[in-house]
Amino acid sequence: MFGIILTPILISVYFADKILLVFLPHIQAETIMKWFESIDKIGQSLLRLFAISFVYFVYKLFIWFL
Repeated sequence: MFGIILTPILISVYFADKILLVFLPHIQAETIMKWFESIDKIGQSLLRLFAISFVYFVYKLFIWFL
């Protein structure tokens, strides 16, 4: 049951990270099978997405205060 719920979320994270890696050509993108096999790769993707989201929301907050 948990896997059924988690799979679409992880697939969304994978493809969002692939879009992000277009702008980071120095980082090698993995295939989805290698990505699912390594918890480190999933963690790195989540960290990249959270970092970009944090920067975006800080920017929006800064613009909102001005």
